[in-house]
Amino acid sequence: DTNNLPVIVFPDFFDRDPFEAVAAEDASRWANNGNGLTLEVVNCLDPLWHPFFDQSIMEWDTGYPDTLTLVTSVREPNF
Repeated sequence: DTNNLPVIVFPDFFDRDPFEAVAAEDASRWANNGNGLTLEVVNCLDPLWHPFFDQSIMEWDTGYPDTLTLVTSVREPNF
């Protein structure tokens, strides 16, 4: 029953900048192999949409700075 769930309050959580007054070299970093991050994006779209998916991934993956590598896989749509 979701009516019995506790209310979670995040005071000022969304109002604060976690990097305020932190120099770039002192900011927390994701663990990686020194080549940035890799993210798999799963394409579960109808084949009609594959060209749009591919174009969007290509544009996102070639951004600057190139700190993110996108890897794609295809699965059958689940309607």
